[in-house]
Amino acid sequence: MLAVLRKMEQRGVLDKLKKTRQACRQIFTYAVITGRAEFNPVTDLASALKAPKQKHFPHLLTDQLHDFLIALSGYSGSLVTQSATRMLMLTGVRTIELRESEWTEFDFDNDLWQIPAERMKMRRPHIVPLSNQVNYYI
Repeated sequence: MLAVLRKMEQRGVLDKLKKTRQACRQIFTYAVITGRAEFNPVTDLASALKAPKQKHFPHLLTDQLHDFLIALSGYSGSLVTQSATRMLMLTGVRTIELRESEWTEFDFDNDLWQIPAERMKMRRPHIVPLSNQVNYYI
């Protein structure tokens, strides 16, 4: 198994190598559980192989923010997309939290958005204060 993965490593396809190793590990784990194999030869291979470089999502620098906001104001696409982008910037929530939000989560009397634990990455409820600007886009 290591020899096969080393060939991928030598070709420099580290992302594919990682996915292939994970898939093989799952296959062998199933084989062990169902009695088709005695051990999983992939379990400890991660430390013997190069890891792909972690890619962080690009972000705006402070001096780029003004131009971005101007471009966003001139955006001729969906008003929903424009409003959602502004809400993301104003609240700091993840896109999935905004996209899956429900009206019942918003408390407009107290200007709060209560995101339930099951939709949060850390599985804890999250309360987001709603500014006048956020309320405008809602």
